[in-house]
Amino acid sequence: MTTTSQPSVTRRIRGSTIRKWVLIGALTGGLLIVVGWLVLPALITTQSTRNARDVFCLQPAQRGALADAATALGFAKAGGAVDLVLADDTSIKLLNWRKERPEEFSTACDALSTVQGKPVTPPGGVTGVAGVILPFLAALLSAALTYVSTRRQSRATVGQADAKEVRELVTAYRDAVNLLLDDRKKPPGDLPAGDAAAAHDALTGRLSALAERKPKWTRLAEAVELLRTGELTSDFDQRLRARNTRADRIELIDRWRALVAEVTDTGFLVADALARDDDVDDGALTRPLRKVVAS
Repeated sequence: MTTTSQPSVTRRIRGSTIRKWVLIGALTGGLLIVVGWLVLPALITTQSTRNARDVFCLQPAQRGALADAATALGFAKAGGAVDLVLADDTSIKLLNWRKERPEEFSTACDALSTVQGKPVTPPGGVTGVAGVILPFLAALLSAALTYVSTRRQSRATVGQADAKEVRELVTAYRDAVNLLLDDRKKPPGDLPAGDAAAAHDALTGRLSALAERKPKWTRLAEAVELLRTGELTSDFDQRLRARNTRADRIELIDRWRALVAEVTDTGFLVADALARDDDVDDGALTRPLRKVVAS
């Protein structure tokens, strides 16, 4: 099994992951800023605005209307412009009502202000050109965030499925070929070669397609070459049986077993890279395959 230098690969993978999350974070932050710009002005009431509202509601000309508003909202039963008879039959002056029950007072005063055409906050938080541009920008950022998140999730799902398939094919190939090689060490070696040949063809087809997608993965390309035109082609059993002496056959079996281990290691590295959904080329796959020298 080849040894690989992991720190540089880890740094590249970490850098790719950081860039993805930075993009998502930037889109999310921009969306929050725009939405806040649109919404907060309509939600935040300054102290000076609240003071102006209270003065409006408590001026003598509006006290009767304020009492009526309190009655309409169920805070009071009946009363005049000076006293209220609250829902719990408590009599209270309007000025004291504001101090003792500020939430009820604010609700009734806001309602009265709106009815009188003097709302506490403007109906729209942003006006003018910004009122047109900001909603469009918010929609654009929302769409971009949705696209990036959906694409990332989709790629991760596909990558996990591809990785699972490659691992299964590699495992099936390794087990079937090694089982056949073990059998051929003990003459006459009557185990059928069909399972090994089928596993070989399935793995070769899948890795060939991946090699076309990832041309910089030179180790993968070399593994495919071994399977398609090299020593591990599907007719290896016939070539093995052609060896006349037991010593030659065992020597060839040992070398092929080492090559199968190389292909297996490469397949698992490919599966790991697919599962991580790396945008960068995995360093372990850009280094050449370790050659097993024939005698």
